[in-house]
Parts: sequence; structure tokens; C-alpha cells
Amino acid sequence: MLFTLAIIIILLLSIYVGIKRGIIYQLIMTIGFVLSYWIAINQYKVISYYVELIVPYGMPTSTDENPFVLYSQDLIFNMRHAFYHGLSFFIVLALGWFITRLVGRLLQFISDLQVDSYVNLIGGAIISFFVHYVALFFILFVLSALPLNFIQRQFRSSSLSRAIVQYTPLLSEDAYQNWVTKTDQKLTDQK
Repeated sequence: MLFTLAIIIILLLSIYVGIKRGIIYQLIMTIGFVLSYWIAINQYKVISYYVELIVPYGMPTSTDENPFVLYSQDLIFNMRHAFYHGLSFFIVLALGWFITRLVGRLLQFISDLQVDSYVNLIGGAIISFFVHYVALFFILFVLSALPLNFIQRQFRSSSLSRAIVQYTPLLSEDAYQNWVTKTDQKLTDQK
């Protein structure tokens, strides 16, 4: 329930942010987000090795009970790879997004350009919603790989969070294929 409420609030705020920014400024921010996404796709494997050295992962101690809501029992001991890949991807994406926000602040005067007000408001809202939805997907995907009871309980009680992780077009299948099932190489082999 908590995840559902947080998701709804974040997505509603994203619409508000898009309306306030307008379509031109939001497009600039989205270009930065897409560039950050591309860099993250190409660099997360390199960073995964170092993240694994720094960030602990709570491995399940028994295979009797599946601690994951979204993943099957046979993937239990591979989920740390998904966690480290997802966390590394998100770190690169967040760093790129932070830089984009700094550059965006310098270019904020662009939002004053004259554009049809309806197009400006609706376009900005739609683009902002999309960008925030993608970011939420990755946050939820990384959280879904943690075998922590309170997080898995949130997934169990939130059909919206499960749907975002499992059924987002393109992203769900790609993340699952690249981070969950491609675990034949250890993270240390990818250095």
C-alpha cells in the first residue's frame, strides 16, 4: 500500500513539474535523461564490480522459502547480480540526471520561449510523466531484487508496483533478461 501511494504521488507531481517547466525546457531535460540512460546502459557493468565491493547484499540463508514476490525460487541466489547491475545502472543514471539538472538550471530561461500554451502545458506534463515513470521503474526493479521482508511485503501488497516492474513495455523484459537471467558470468569477470 505504501508503494502504491508513493508511486501515485510521484507520478502526479511529475505531471505538475512538467506543466511548470513547459515543453521546451522539459524536452531539454529529457534529452539529458536519455543521454544519461544511454551512458548508464553502456557503463553499468564496469561499475557493478566496484559497487559489489562497497555495498553489502543480504543473501537469503535458506532455499526453503522464496523471499521474493516477483521472482521464482530457482533465481534466489542469482538475485544479487540483478541487484548490483540494477544499482550500478541507477547510480550512473542518477549522476547523469544530477548533471542534467545543473545544466538545466543554466538553461531555464528557455522555458520563457513562446509556445502555444495548451501544447506547452500538456506536452511538458506528458514528457515529465514518461521520464519519472522510467526512473520509478528502475528504482522499483532494484528494490524488487532485495530479499528484505519489509520491501517484499510492500510488493506483495502493491499490485501497481508489481505491474510496473513486470509489465512495463520494453524495460521489464530487457531488465529481466540482462540483470536477472544473464548471471552465467560473475560480476568480477566483467571488470
